[in-house]
Parts: sequence; structure tokens; C-alpha cells
Amino acid sequence: MWLSLIDVCVKIHLSPYESKLGGFMEKFNDLFVLSCAYFPYLFTDLTPSPEDKYFIGWFYDGTVGTMIAANLIVIVKTAFHGIVNKIREMIL
Repeated sequence: MWLSLIDVCVKIHLSPYESKLGGFMEKFNDLFVLSCAYFPYLFTDLTPSPEDKYFIGWFYDGTVGTMIAANLIVIVKTAFHGIVNKIREMIL
């Protein structure tokens, strides 16, 4: 978790990316990975109530689902943008 935190801080501070969207998604993914790194502790016996574990599990599923959906949206948007640019080049 400490290495992930240091990695996120360095990437946010330096922003070493070629595109703005790529940089944003990299930071977004790193922050989600950092937040998801805490969840395994919540599934141990430190949380005695099964209802709490189910609630935590559903929240974790939502978090991972959000990350997957955001990445898929960016992939589709980037692919669509590339196809539109290819068509424009062929027409002109």
C-alpha cells in the first residue's frame, strides 16, 4: 500500500504523460487500486458481522465495476475517435 501511495503521489506531482486523457486515466486507475488495496483487510475477522462483510463486498464490487466501466468508455471513445480520423483522411 505504501508503494502504491508513493507511486500515485509521484504520478500526480510529475504528470509524465503524453496525452491529457491517458494521464487522467492512469491517475484514476492508480487511485482506485490504492483504495481497493484496503479492502482485503475488511474481509478478515476484523469485521465480525457477516452483514457488514456483504455490504463491504457490494461496495467493493461497485468500485471495481466503476473502474472497469470508465476504462471501457475511454477505450471505445479512443477507438471511435481513431476510426473517425481514418475516415476523414480517406475522404480528404
